[in-house]
Amino acid sequence: MMGNEQNQEQNSTDQSCDKPDTPPPTCKHDCDPLPAPLDPPALPEPPKCEPRCDCPTKSGGDQSCLDKLISDQDKLLKEAERTKTFKAALEELLGKAKAAKRAYTREKFEDFKKRWDKEDQEIVAAIDVVICNVKCWWCLIECEICPLFYKIRDIELQLDGPPTALINPVNSERDLEYWHQRNVFFRAKLFDRVKAVLDAWNDPAASIEAALSDNDKLIKGIRSKEPSEAILDVFFKLIPMHLAIAPRPLSTRIDQKYIDLCGDCDESEPDDCCGPDVGVLSARQRLTEPRAYIVDPDKYFDILCCIAENRYLPAKDQLTKAESDLTMTQARIATLTADLERRKKSVFDDYRANIVNPIDCDKYRKKNGDDCGCPDNGPRYPDPTVR
Repeated sequence: MMGNEQNQEQNSTDQSCDKPDTPPPTCKHDCDPLPAPLDPPALPEPPKCEPRCDCPTKSGGDQSCLDKLISDQDKLLKEAERTKTFKAALEELLGKAKAAKRAYTREKFEDFKKRWDKEDQEIVAAIDVVICNVKCWWCLIECEICPLFYKIRDIELQLDGPPTALINPVNSERDLEYWHQRNVFFRAKLFDRVKAVLDAWNDPAASIEAALSDNDKLIKGIRSKEPSEAILDVFFKLIPMHLAIAPRPLSTRIDQKYIDLCGDCDESEPDDCCGPDVGVLSARQRLTEPRAYIVDPDKYFDILCCIAENRYLPAKDQLTKAESDLTMTQARIATLTADLERRKKSVFDDYRANIVNPIDCDKYRKKNGDDCGCPDNGPRYPDPTVR
């Protein structure tokens, strides 16, 4: 009875995610929140250049209240556009998911499990064939293949650095612009990873069928391959794809030593709270594009809901905010650049705009209260207009 009650509860949870006329559903999950991005660093205050006199007080600043109102409204418009775009994406996802669930029947699920288990046994046999033909198989991989993955990692670090490698401190608006550009780059990489996984689950029946068929062809062709090609097929095509579509929790006959290749220099950063891994993949893992794995059809919508709610939406929010912050910084740079050019051309006009004749020298005195001084005998140069 207890098992039936749990199944009913699970089915109720899964069905709650399959209502077409509701907003994105909330499903049971054990996900930690998506890590928050770094806050942008603050610009240093420019040095104060205080006048050495008591000067007239000027009201207001360089930015009018209208500038701020325009900026605030622009932010609201972008937020509304983001919401509209995300709603459309969810509606498209729901439409594809309904069609996929109809195609991913329990009969297919049971068939996939049997075929995967059969291939699991056949892969073990294929491994034996390869390692007996190439007795130095492990060192061959370690010396000739793994360094190729390490080089990919090295170049990526040279080009991009880790996601936390954002310049700090910043000393100018242009430094801050570069900080936001880098932040957008890393937020986009995160969003693209999550979206690729979500897209991989658009049609699990077709995806799993294709993977099983491809693996079957590889298994049947191992004995006819050159040893060097057989090494690639077994360890870098067959096993990664086989494990990518494996039912969870993973239970395979393949010894772990044939799975854990290339050591610590090609590690991933898994994030699989919803089941599918949306984390940073190793270079070797990226040989296999994100794939739907064999799962009970009743859990299909729960996986989609969890990814959409806990990873897709937060990642999209982070990317949208990063793009908005970059846009605002670039707009501020454009405003400051235009203001700089204007001021360089209008120094005298700006001076004249603040002066009223005759000049009231009581408004312009030294900080000790004295006036600025004049020769005791009057002007040193006579007025040329006086004869």
